[in-house]
Amino acid sequence: MIGTMFARLKNGFAIMVQAFSLMHEHKAFYWFAGLLMFSYAAIMGALASCAVYLLRGTTWTHTTQTVHGTVYHGTIEPTVMLNFISSFLMILLAHALWKNLLEIAISTYAAAAMHQNYSQLHMSKALWSALKASWYVLCWVLFDTTIGLAIGAISGKRENDRFSILDAIRHMVGSLLSMAWSVCTFLVPQVIAFERRGAFSSIRTSFALIKKTFGETLSANFMFSFFYSAIGIVVILLVALFAPLITQVTQASSSLPLFPVLIISLILCLAAFASAALTVARIIFKTSVYFYAKDNECLGFDASLITQSFR
Repeated sequence: MIGTMFARLKNGFAIMVQAFSLMHEHKAFYWFAGLLMFSYAAIMGALASCAVYLLRGTTWTHTTQTVHGTVYHGTIEPTVMLNFISSFLMILLAHALWKNLLEIAISTYAAAAMHQNYSQLHMSKALWSALKASWYVLCWVLFDTTIGLAIGAISGKRENDRFSILDAIRHMVGSLLSMAWSVCTFLVPQVIAFERRGAFSSIRTSFALIKKTFGETLSANFMFSFFYSAIGIVVILLVALFAPLITQVTQASSSLPLFPVLIISLILCLAAFASAALTVARIIFKTSVYFYAKDNECLGFDASLITQSFR
């Protein structure tokens, strides 16, 4: 089992290296990563604005001291709450739509690079091709969101800290359904990108390709999670290194120290770009998987990496 785990990590690292080699050969992939990073920052800013709007629209009445701290009580106007919910949902929907459009554009560009189709090897053409699939993407996003909400409703949430067998079963069933859904829809953006199919047809095609080519024990869908986690751990360690310095200087001078704040900001920006670049590398791999599953073409990666990645 340990040997299999290390083989998986070695295989995943080799895939990531080859994906970044293709990105280094075609620098436009880094511009796509920049667009992804910008979209992440935009969604965080928009959600933060919604939270500020909700807090400013709340009328605070009194506070209560509990063993866990201070509890603030307030009332919210129904109009404010409705505006908050509608804005929150629209922001999430717009982000999901944009993220899928970007994945289709990256897949289109990656396909042109793998096939050495230089006439289509332009970032603007890839983005335009993705925009032309907006209707298919919108239908897919709405359906995917609905399924996600249904799975979330099945999973439920714990109302208190007491253990409940029913809650545990619901959470386990929800996790299994979420995993199965991610497996079935693994290649949906690529199917939309290259076949222009609707939501239901894209899901069926994606599942048929995965089942036909890689069997039912798909695990490499989460192979890049190791590298995402590594980025998160590095960020946490570096921020923890500078946080005490910021606290000491702030307590002494009542102002934020400029240099450590700039360092932490730089760390967060680099981590965000590294995460976006890793996402682009994963999309490149998924594009190669699609062509291998569809036409037995080993493009962009060694044939052994493609054929072993989902076993």
